[in-house]
Amino acid sequence: SKGLKILVSLVRFLETALEIVAYFFIAKGLAEMRVLFLSPKLSLKLCFCFSANGLGPMVLQLKRKGHPFQNTLKYGFLHSNSMVIIIENMKTVIIGRGSVGTNVAYNLRNVPGISFRVDKEREFRTRSNIVFNGEKLAVPTIVAEDTQDKPELIVVAVKNFQLESTFPVMEPLLGENTIILPLLNGIDSERILSERFGSERVVYAFISNLSVVREGNRVSSFSKGRITMGEKDNSLSERILKLRDFFLSNGQDVVIPEDIHHEKWLKFMTNTCFNTLTAILEADYDATGNNMDMIRVARLVAREVQNVGRKMGVELSHDDVETMIRNTSKLSGKGRSSMLEDVLAGRETENRYFTGAVSRMGKLYSIPTPYCDMLSILLEAKRYVANCH
Repeated sequence: SKGLKILVSLVRFLETALEIVAYFFIAKGLAEMRVLFLSPKLSLKLCFCFSANGLGPMVLQLKRKGHPFQNTLKYGFLHSNSMVIIIENMKTVIIGRGSVGTNVAYNLRNVPGISFRVDKEREFRTRSNIVFNGEKLAVPTIVAEDTQDKPELIVVAVKNFQLESTFPVMEPLLGENTIILPLLNGIDSERILSERFGSERVVYAFISNLSVVREGNRVSSFSKGRITMGEKDNSLSERILKLRDFFLSNGQDVVIPEDIHHEKWLKFMTNTCFNTLTAILEADYDATGNNMDMIRVARLVAREVQNVGRKMGVELSHDDVETMIRNTSKLSGKGRSSMLEDVLAGRETENRYFTGAVSRMGKLYSIPTPYCDMLSILLEAKRYVANCH
């Protein structure tokens, strides 16, 4: 119809005009611009990213208030100063409704169609609504067998000992190009998922800077958390950049390091040193940051992780250890490590994936790990005592 032709012409005019504006800002070094996109329902949204004197990006999102489709789409950041690109949301499924899964779900809550997925066995246990920082988390929980949807992204946010139990949930969700993003602690989840579903689906990742307290269905989060991710070969692939743009545009902090394996081992060292100690001592972040005796023990444990890592081809330097301690010392408040949360709730811990893993690798390569051996045993003894009360 004539009206439709006029509308299409107007859309193309807007595209051209906004691209010119984008190139102007980029050429002046004042901004990166994204995005210009029109959905089939003509929901228009613009996003500018201004450089704030080296203090990091400031995002200004412009949209027509009251538009019925104003939340249909969101967009990410340019990864090139030479072009304006179009980015749309990724259909996302989260497996795991614990501290990590709910935190990520809250950050991505405005993504159209986002949902938790569970199997029928867990359906009854997940009927209660999650209350996140005092408000109901508006992300539905769906039984995987009840839908034929093939998401573009599956975020796996469970404990290591639960990972294999998620396979029946994931299998019916996998489409041709579905990406699996595991946010598990430890260093084994990507290998396990690659062996089951193919390495081409799996992105290496973990989450940090997360401070959460969970009591029943109520979650109190004191930080948004930061996802660190990368390809196995550390390449800046098209999909890793798309993932980065998707997360950033929806309010989820994310970083792509030069070497994802080094960063995973650095996080593994932090978990092994501090999660274990906080769980044994029942120390929240206020009791951890400036606890010099705890830090002394952490340095001894870190040395064992360094020795094992070196044998595995990962070099953790003295500076890495000091960075770990410095970052941990910055934590404050009543937030608690995930392992302490598990101990206090009487749940199974990831002990065998932290100090227990260092002990196993030490035995395999004839590397002494007395501190990890002792801490692993102490934690299991603590859990036994706790379960007796």
